[in-house]
Amino acid sequence: MTASATPTDAPSALEDRVTSVLGLDVRVAAPELASAFHDATRQLAGHAPDSEMLRRRLSPQWVVLAAGMGKRIDPTGRLNKNLDIWFGGANTLQLACGRLPGAYPPILVISPDMARRFLRPDVSTDQPLTGAIPDDWIDDDARRHYLVEGAQIAVQPVPNGTGGALRAAAALLETLDCDWIGVAFGDEPFLEPGLYAQTLAAHMIAGADATLCGKKPDAVVDKGGLFFDAEGRFAGTKEWYDMSPDEQAWMRQRLAEGRAVTNTGISILSRRESLSRLDRLRPHKDGTELHHVDLFRVFYDDGLRTHVHVYEGDIRSGVNRWENVVVGQSYLLDRDRQDLLRAGVRLAPNAWVTFDGSAAEYLAEGRIGVGCYLSGCVHLGRATRVGSYVTLEDTTLEGIVDIGTRARLAGVEAHNVTVHGADDPTPLGSPVRLLSALTEIV
Repeated sequence: MTASATPTDAPSALEDRVTSVLGLDVRVAAPELASAFHDATRQLAGHAPDSEMLRRRLSPQWVVLAAGMGKRIDPTGRLNKNLDIWFGGANTLQLACGRLPGAYPPILVISPDMARRFLRPDVSTDQPLTGAIPDDWIDDDARRHYLVEGAQIAVQPVPNGTGGALRAAAALLETLDCDWIGVAFGDEPFLEPGLYAQTLAAHMIAGADATLCGKKPDAVVDKGGLFFDAEGRFAGTKEWYDMSPDEQAWMRQRLAEGRAVTNTGISILSRRESLSRLDRLRPHKDGTELHHVDLFRVFYDDGLRTHVHVYEGDIRSGVNRWENVVVGQSYLLDRDRQDLLRAGVRLAPNAWVTFDGSAAEYLAEGRIGVGCYLSGCVHLGRATRVGSYVTLEDTTLEGIVDIGTRARLAGVEAHNVTVHGADDPTPLGSPVRLLSALTEIV
């Protein structure tokens, strides 16, 4: 008799495949939704879908809106908030894109001035830049330094809001076969990956055509408020300046009751249904802006399924003012600091440690040994490996760098260097009697 296959292992195998496709484990990033999400995935895809089918049905194509210059940070316009503010080895845009779950490189929507920074010298810019930019127009060095690997570029020719940005990406979105568009923002590097994971999981669980991530606010004035019909269905959003006095009063009352929900703008929408409705976005601010969240009202009016996920975690402000930058940077440094301490790394009170990536990624690959001591400004590149009992003070290690056990580097900038372990016979607990000169290794 031939033994029949049992489905006992199928759910966990499918969950592992979903994790691989999304680049994120929903069981970790959104544990309270993980069980229902994986049940929804099994109903959607069956027990043994191929990876391409999972990518198409589960993974959003993220459109990252990054055309804003950040005039509140630098009124001269010389510094770009998305490209020129760095946190270790990543700028604002790269850090924000690193939070997004999914299998597809993002579509980056940028301004014409930003696009000109990335064009190869032999590309003529006599014609206005708009819409999709051919991949071979982009300078490879500029792409590696400022942008995101594999990203496609779309130019928003005029600053006409998030809806205008989505329209700028429409030609690229038309060429895809994925089910979902995700809308995110290039100036939001401090959001937790769990926000995106929860929003995606809630979207799949609800079987929605469009899901908006909302938040519980401290205030509703000047916020985008969420409105619901008599049956509790999400009917759309309105900006404060578009609300009637009665609607503003309703939002204030909801805030007093602890039931107000405002708009983060982070969205997951049916690609096909969105592209067919972009021409129905209404102008705002005296006709100067289009808002992509108006698609939720259009979907609702057309009888499609609109859903809201209210994120309960901390939401830190993006890179809009220097105060936000400093607060967010402190959060990133403290998070990495805690990860290092848990891994057995000793940190001086003045230690300012940054990475190409994050401490969690670095530590997960076992790239630093036990008992190390970090002091001053220390930067560790993605391909750097540090042995045990190493002292690093005011040191930058980039490229392929291997530091041996008990070595001590102070005032060193090293790129593609191997430093052998120190041949010091004294016990580890003895006072350090070695004198290190200021060294630069190239």
